[in-house]
Parts: sequence; C-alpha cells; structure tokens
Amino acid sequence: MGIVLRKILKKTTCNNKDGITFHNEVIISAKFADSMDLTNKTKRSYTVQEIESGLYNAVINFDPVSFIPYLVCDITKPDAATKSGFYNYFRMMVRSAKYRAKGEMHLVITNHKVLAEDNEWPFDGYQLYDFYDTEHKYSLLTFQVKKTEDEFYLNLLPF
Repeated sequence: MGIVLRKILKKTTCNNKDGITFHNEVIISAKFADSMDLTNKTKRSYTVQEIESGLYNAVINFDPVSFIPYLVCDITKPDAATKSGFYNYFRMMVRSAKYRAKGEMHLVITNHKVLAEDNEWPFDGYQLYDFYDTEHKYSLLTFQVKKTEDEFYLNLLPF
C-alpha cells in the first residue's frame, strides 16, 4: 500500500451559540493541490470548445479529476467563490450522479427562456446542459453554460 501525500487546503474554526468550537480542515491529495495551483506557469490554455468537450467527458465518464486542467484555465469562469470550491462541489455532484445513474448518460442542450417581460434576466444567453441517464425522467446533472469567444462561464445547479 502506497503513501498518499496530502495538503491542507483550508482551515476554518468557528464557534456555535453554545460556545463549542468546531475545527474543519479541507484536505486534498498533493497531486490535486499541484494541479489547482493557479500560479503554475506551465498550465496549458484551452479553447472554449476543448473546455466544453472536457466537461462532457468528465461527466459522461464520471471522472471529475479529468476536468481539473480545463477548470484551472484562465478562460474558465465558474460561478463560485473559488475554482477549488467549484471543483469540490462538482466532484460531489458527479459522484452522486454516478451512483444514481441507470444505463448510459447523454447530454441535452437547451437555451434559457426568458419568462419575465423585463430584459434584465441575469442568465440571458446561457444554455442548460442537462445530463440524463436512460431511466430517470429528470436530469441527474444540470449546468448553466455561457460561451463567448474567449470565456467559458459555468454554473452547476444543485437539483
């Protein structure tokens, strides 16, 4: 059995109303920590189409780690406080979909429809990427995606 090197990503301490102190550490593997290092000068830049393809393959193959190089790319803009925070949520949702999926996954892309009369809908121009399996009526994963020539905006919906 090999040794897995780990790196502490974030430490938080908080007190509840009863004065009890909770300590929380987010610990990740050293390999993941190195790939999430945003100061890494050797990271590759990808096109919007390559990032879209990387997202598709990561979800279809239930392999969230394969999306890390695309996520750390400068043109990927996840709707999260940090890219590592988005990745942790993405990994959890892909793992959950893996255990719920029946049969093969497939992707259905639809455009957002503006239901209100005002044109200030914040998700205008976004597309919904719904990943379905062969049995369930509703999607297992849904992303809001907006693509421009040089940016790939990404939001993972909770339900």
